Amino acid sequence: ILRGDLMSHMENIKILKLNMEKRYFYIGAILILFLSFLFDQEIVEFIASIRLEDINIFFITLSSSYLLYSIPIITSFLLYGKRHHILTLWSSVIVTYLIVQLLKWFIARPRPEISSLIETTSYSLPSSHAAIIFVLYPLISHELNIAKYPYLAIAILVAFSRLYNGVHFMSDIIAGA
Repeated sequence: ILRGDLMSHMENIKILKLNMEKRYFYIGAILILFLSFLFDQEIVEFIASIRLEDINIFFITLSSSYLLYSIPIITSFLLYGKRHHILTLWSSVIVTYLIVQLLKWFIARPRPEISSLIETTSYSLPSSHAAIIFVLYPLISHELNIAKYPYLAIAILVAFSRLYNGVHFMSDIIAGA
């Protein structure tokens, strides 16, 4: 009985430790979001000042809605035979898109007032590109383990492209992700 109690106690400590790690992660993320609001304009202006003509097309392509929505389609093919995961994938994309659009309408934050490389028509906060690309990461990292690091790199580049192209502030991207 004593050994069972000890094992149960150790399991409870492990769960508490995980909960504390999650709590610190969320506190850190909120702190980073609030700090990014303080330096949003400076970050956008700095990124715009160091743009390179030779790589503009790369970041414009990464910001393409066609590319963004092709990722769930490609992932669906990779998950062929796992019907419940495909349903999870598409419901995540659709629900995320709807929530982001409602938040954009409710918050109504204007886009940065700098020379942007692409045209946009909606509000800025949160970034729908960042939200959609990052909502897929847990499923991809779990079900397509071999693709998790390349996908994470692509997701970060897509999110950064929105900043590089001058259509989002850093806080928009953090809030979306």
